[in-house]
Amino acid sequence: MNIRTDIIDSTIDDRYYIKHFLGEGGFGMVFNAEHRIFDTFFRNVALKVFKEGKVTTETAKETFNDAIILAKIIDQNRDREGCRYLVHVFDIGILKDLDYRGYVSMEYIPGGDLHNYMKQRHCPVPIDSALNYMEQICKGLSVLHCQDNPFIHRDLKLANLLFTDSNKEQIKIVDFGLATAVDKILGDASNAGTIHCQAPESFDNFSNDPRSDVYSLGLIFYEMLTQHHPFEEVGRHVYKENKLEYMLLQAEARKTFVKDGKPPSKFNLTLAKMGGLDDLIMKCLDFYPGNRFSDASSLLKSIEKLKNGQKQKERPKSTDETIMDSINEGKFYLEKSNYEHALMILEDTYKTMVFHKKEKTFPELFFALGKAYFKTGNNNEAIKKYQEGVRIKPLGKYYSELAEIYHCIKKPNMAVIMKKKANDLPWEG
Repeated sequence: MNIRTDIIDSTIDDRYYIKHFLGEGGFGMVFNAEHRIFDTFFRNVALKVFKEGKVTTETAKETFNDAIILAKIIDQNRDREGCRYLVHVFDIGILKDLDYRGYVSMEYIPGGDLHNYMKQRHCPVPIDSALNYMEQICKGLSVLHCQDNPFIHRDLKLANLLFTDSNKEQIKIVDFGLATAVDKILGDASNAGTIHCQAPESFDNFSNDPRSDVYSLGLIFYEMLTQHHPFEEVGRHVYKENKLEYMLLQAEARKTFVKDGKPPSKFNLTLAKMGGLDDLIMKCLDFYPGNRFSDASSLLKSIEKLKNGQKQKERPKSTDETIMDSINEGKFYLEKSNYEHALMILEDTYKTMVFHKKEKTFPELFFALGKAYFKTGNNNEAIKKYQEGVRIKPLGKYYSELAEIYHCIKKPNMAVIMKKKANDLPWEG
């Protein structure tokens, strides 16, 4: 059965009349359909049908759990401006008439996507338009990033940004959370998202947070203003034969990108007239998540300042900012289990901190350094650094980490003492 053609002009599961085929992506096929109730037209929808069939009810419940929660969040926040820029989900389930394939029924957005719009233009998007688009995208994502458990898109790219009409003025974000659903259905994380549009940390067990979406937004902004995607061609020669090598090449390209000094103004000289635009985009594209904007809301504020001409005069980084950047870099490598490299960075940062007499300003450095010493086998130094840190910032979570170290080096009495302190103190602060 050729689904792309055979189901046109037919009704699926007594409720979706398929009008025409719209396109195909990694998860499956997209159709324009009429949602009908008792054979009466209810609304136009975009029906996304997954490639894989024979999905069980149990699998579907687990697979679509995040998408269902997402739909509820959008519904509960529908009065917020940001929801104007999110494609709403109407229905999620299994199509029995199509070999039990999973599906998502969503708003039908007729204006085409930003990817095809860029191809038709053959030139960069004007600065004002690009800034307006980015504002809308950030407002939409902010609704989801600000949740207690932030929702992460994981597949932000030009093709997932749709225009509401032919005027190309309003954008809506689509496929929020679908990358996760596809990952669960196919059992292959390499399918979750479009690799060349993702943040470097996405290649390591998909350890994403809102800063990963910020990285993808930086790529979208960069491409709109330059007609150039810095990683689109990287590793293309091995993509089909060796997905792992492709991902490694993509990750390495991101590492060297900022060092190579290729801000968007290098490809579009007109961008230089707006001071700070290069810096904003390159901050989004920093290899280390801790050096990026924390989420879409934070990025939105900087875009609004830029639009309103409120950017502060450029100044060199302060000592505190330099130290904090280095701490974030060290913590990044700790998260990646590259403990030797993390230790080298953190030890150099420690020397800088001591030289400038900033020991009481950065207790986080003591804890990061303690963890790095512990992971590299220097338990005495690890304990020493943790003890220095908790004298400045006595929080439960750090005493808990210290208890773990004592437990691992077989000092149970000290582990018990540290655990008691952990329970008696606030965890955060």
